[in-house]
Amino acid sequence: CYGIKVKIVLKGETSAWQGGKRHSAVLFTKLVNDDYNRDVTAKPWAALCLDSDVVTYPHSIERLIVDLLLNPECAITCGNMVPSKNNMSLAVHLQKAEYHLQNRVVKNAEALFGCVSCCPGAFMCIKFSVFDNVLNIFVGQNLAPDACFLRNVIDLGEDRYLTSVMLTSLGEQTTFCMSALCSTEVPGDFLALITQRRRWFNSSFCNDLFLLCEAFYEIWKIVSCGKSINKSNRPHVGNIEWNQDGPNPNLRDKSRRRGSFVATITNNSTIDDILRRKEQKSIFRWRLPYIFVSALLRAIGAVLSPGFAILLMFQIGLFAQMQSLIDHALLILIIKGVILLWVFFIFVTFAIIGKNKKSWFAKNEKKWVEIQTGLAVMFMVIGFAAVLTYSETTNRKIVLVGIVCAVVVLIVSIAQISDYRAGSGPPLFFSFVIYLTVGIPFFAFIQPVYAFAQIDNFTWGTREAKKEKNSEKNTKIDRSILWQKLFCWFSVLIINVAFFLLYIFLPTQRLNFVMAGITALSFAYFLLCGFVRNLLL
Repeated sequence: CYGIKVKIVLKGETSAWQGGKRHSAVLFTKLVNDDYNRDVTAKPWAALCLDSDVVTYPHSIERLIVDLLLNPECAITCGNMVPSKNNMSLAVHLQKAEYHLQNRVVKNAEALFGCVSCCPGAFMCIKFSVFDNVLNIFVGQNLAPDACFLRNVIDLGEDRYLTSVMLTSLGEQTTFCMSALCSTEVPGDFLALITQRRRWFNSSFCNDLFLLCEAFYEIWKIVSCGKSINKSNRPHVGNIEWNQDGPNPNLRDKSRRRGSFVATITNNSTIDDILRRKEQKSIFRWRLPYIFVSALLRAIGAVLSPGFAILLMFQIGLFAQMQSLIDHALLILIIKGVILLWVFFIFVTFAIIGKNKKSWFAKNEKKWVEIQTGLAVMFMVIGFAAVLTYSETTNRKIVLVGIVCAVVVLIVSIAQISDYRAGSGPPLFFSFVIYLTVGIPFFAFIQPVYAFAQIDNFTWGTREAKKEKNSEKNTKIDRSILWQKLFCWFSVLIINVAFFLLYIFLPTQRLNFVMAGITALSFAYFLLCGFVRNLLL
């Protein structure tokens, strides 16, 4: 009724583009540029990305576009997603609280600095010119079958990788629009949830490592090269140097890539122009340390979250101090040994599930995941009760401070939703209670253990590719991936062992004070940044 022409493309009809979201994006820009070159249509100002299961609220798309218009420095903005209410299972309640914290608290704080770490492709709006340029890096990756790290970065975390490239390589700002609401379908049981979160966790962790390297490289260039690049060192179009892989045949002929910079070459555009535009974004230099530190904290949290969970489980041994018939030190040692053996056992079973779908654990994966989640909840709740009951007074005070901080975050975050969803406070509060009791053990322990055990699993569950019949080639690939997986496992193990050694050889109270201080500062940071951004809006 608005006179808008609609072109529907069935990607499945073209076998050359059956490669996921990255290749769908290339197909989209290719169609737009083809129409533009044939003078059929003008190039769009922005591109709207929506998943098929996303239902937008009234005026949400308009708000997303207006948010991008009012922030000329921002190249991409994402909406506020909430789980749909079709299924209110325990897993859905966990995700309701998590989505609220990730969007209303975390992304809102990141948007204050224009550094939203992940703009989900399920509901986002991006400037087409930037989108067209960034695809040269976004898709211009010839991934080897045994590139374990890069396949987790790019194949499993396409939207997060796109955001990381825009933040570092292009120096663009990313933002978040709270009022652009949409609902999305979420997993309804723990098996579907952990399968989804295995992809999200591994892609997020590897993308944070990628972001650390890119941010450090950009900081090093600024420090070593100064505030400006000598004009004599800036190459022109005729002086392009290709990377080792050479030009990607899937890219358009007029698109070129050099280093970490991207240029769409036209008659009036050179790499010199791209470098100059990036230099003009002076705020980019001040956002780099923030990007580096935030990615570092996320990566450390991902590696140490199982260690924190195990340390809390160890506190069950405090109940042994009430025993008088047996040496409590021996009982504490037995409890810790049983917990470590249990952790090792479930890690091995999760690894077997990823490699052998015909195994007993894979056939009964749903029940197995639910049982292990229940055991983790039981051990962590008992450990938490032991800390509150039998630990030293200082430790109990620290725990109470953490509880108060969590309650403050809960109250403030729920109070902020009254502007658009009246009456949703009590159900959300109930979801938060479930999140604190069941969600933390699941997301802090079961999820990372499951994800690290299957760090070499690159499947989505909907588009698995069949292996080639060349057994010798597959054997070499499997051997290479195995060594990379073992390196990842031992690295995570060494970091967690070092964390436990700190608690053995250093004063426990000081470490607890440091951990409590970091937690309190993180809560205060997110609340303060969110409050300031709400005032600015």
